[in-house]
Amino acid sequence: MSRRRQTELVGGYDVFKALSHGQGRVSKGVKTTEKESRSASPVGAGEKRNPTGATRIGRTTQPPRHKLTCFECGYKFEMAGKTDSIGCPKCRVDILLRDVTIDEQWDQDIKTGGTIEIKRGGVIKRGELVAKVIIMDGRIENGVLNAYQDFILKPNGEYNESRIETPNLIIEPHAKIVLKKESRFESVNVGGSLHAKKLCVDTMISVKAGGLLSGGPVTAEHFQLEAGGGLKASMNISKAEGSVER
Repeated sequence: MSRRRQTELVGGYDVFKALSHGQGRVSKGVKTTEKESRSASPVGAGEKRNPTGATRIGRTTQPPRHKLTCFECGYKFEMAGKTDSIGCPKCRVDILLRDVTIDEQWDQDIKTGGTIEIKRGGVIKRGELVAKVIIMDGRIENGVLNAYQDFILKPNGEYNESRIETPNLIIEPHAKIVLKKESRFESVNVGGSLHAKKLCVDTMISVKAGGLLSGGPVTAEHFQLEAGGGLKASMNISKAEGSVER
């Protein structure tokens, strides 16, 4: 009597991992969902197969993807899942991904693909601080802050235009910024107050309810003024969205 051969089922993500590595087995250390665990059990005598005789493979949820920029070579790439660090695909430098909170005096360099939050009472004395997102509710006396995605200013935060670099500026309600030099951003979101001597925005500048934009000239491709927002600036907009009062 011939022995009965059992077939082991695996999740779709495991199949993808195995094929991508050119292997005929499932990579170790991959976690499966409860549904996948049930489907990974051997097929019993009373279980049905579909007409083609093929085993049905369950669908798994793909891990979230994160956009990163290498601090050393500037290479932009994406990663899936969550980890404490990752090597740049181009220059191979190790990129730290953890979040950092500063609530006292700080005088060191730090580079992370996560978030740096400078709380009320935190003071940057010196150092180069680079992060994907920087949340500012403290002060900066020296050093440089570089948020390569978003810089978020909170009500008690201090903005020093000569020491802060970011493509996307977000001003929360009750926070204030005065830009005395010509400034350029990819996008600006005004929930508090922004007075600019000369401002150029590559994509969108938006003024939220309770926000105020003043000064100018302000140049942007898109402009959005929400109901309850204030505008006291000379504008040069190629495409306006919403209601605009001058």
